[in-house]
Amino acid sequence: MKLFRKEHEVRIGDERILGDSDFVAAVLKEDVLNLNTRTDWQQKGWDLVKLVDTVCDYFDVKPTDLSRKGRQNTISIVKSLICYWGTQKLGISSTEIASYLGISQPAISKAGVRGADYTHQHGIEWEALVSC
Repeated sequence: MKLFRKEHEVRIGDERILGDSDFVAAVLKEDVLNLNTRTDWQQKGWDLVKLVDTVCDYFDVKPTDLSRKGRQNTISIVKSLICYWGTQKLGISSTEIASYLGISQPAISKAGVRGADYTHQHGIEWEALVSC
C-alpha cells in the first residue's frame, strides 16, 4: 500500500518550488499574502453576491440585467469587473462565477483580463469600491 501511495503522490505532481532561495521566499510570501487577503475579505462578509451587488450599484446596473448579452456596454464592463475582482481579490472559483453569470469558464478568464485593463485605464481601485 505504501508503494501505491508513493506512486500516486509522484504522479499527481511535485509541489516543490524551483529556484534560488530569494525566489522561493518571494513566491511563498506572495502566496501567503494572497491567502490572508482573500480570507480577510471573506471574513468581512464579501462573497459573490455582495460583489455583484456592489459593482452593479457602482455602475447603476440591476443585477438582473447581467443575464443580458452585449460586448461593448456597461453590462459587459460590470461582468468583467466581477470576474476580475471575484477571482483575484475574493478567490472565488471561475466555475462559481461562470455559473452565476451564465457564461463559460474560459469567458471568465478573458473577462478577468478585460476587467484588470479597465481598472488600470480608469483608475478604479478595489479599496475605493469596497468603501462605497
